[in-house]
Amino acid sequence: RSPSRGLGDVYKRQEGGFETLQTFFNFLVKIDNPNLFWISTFNYYSWYYLQNSLKIGNYFRYNFKLARWSDENIRELIINKHEKTGFRLSYDPLIFSTSTNNSEKEFEDLQLKFFQIIWSQSKGNPNIAIGLWFSSLNQHRSKSIKISLPKVSKASQLNQLSDEHLFVYAAIAKHQNLSVTEISNILLVPREEIINIIRIGLEKDYLIESSISKKRFLISYEWQIAINQLLINRNFIY
Repeated sequence: RSPSRGLGDVYKRQEGGFETLQTFFNFLVKIDNPNLFWISTFNYYSWYYLQNSLKIGNYFRYNFKLARWSDENIRELIINKHEKTGFRLSYDPLIFSTSTNNSEKEFEDLQLKFFQIIWSQSKGNPNIAIGLWFSSLNQHRSKSIKISLPKVSKASQLNQLSDEHLFVYAAIAKHQNLSVTEISNILLVPREEIINIIRIGLEKDYLIESSISKKRFLISYEWQIAINQLLINRNFIY
């Protein structure tokens, strides 16, 4: 599947929602060609649910759990991508409380501290780290970008969310991204109620629209760690 789509394209947690996934597995079982090598990726919460529901691990010869990236790996990934843009970077020394007489040494120290913060907030997830990186960018001049601290998610804000909201976020977490209609069908909740919950999530930046389709929604990178932890604590996901 395309990584920019969601697992909701393959399965849905509802009656008859495994048909597409089962068709895919049947295809894998029947195919007999040594020149083909299949790789499938699942986020942790989807894998946990599907493994307990269908024992999907039996359909794959090798199962690997990706380890968290180090701060140096994340730094290398983002800087390599940024260098292709041609924009010059600068870090605000006041924000990081750093000042030296060596501008090159100061730049290196600031960059190192920044990516340690990115790593801490993303828990080593490169996708979340990239989202946090974008949240810290401010265009300084035409070809220059100044880096400030990434946005900090205050988990206490989430305590006001009702169970209805958390059911929607849990459904999205298990499928990566979903449309209003898909959420409504999965939760058996009227579309109007889902639309209102999605609208509130977008206003508070808890949710964002998919870059592929504005009709699909996912948990924002800024809030993903905090929301997932809340869902785990409240037993909405495992």
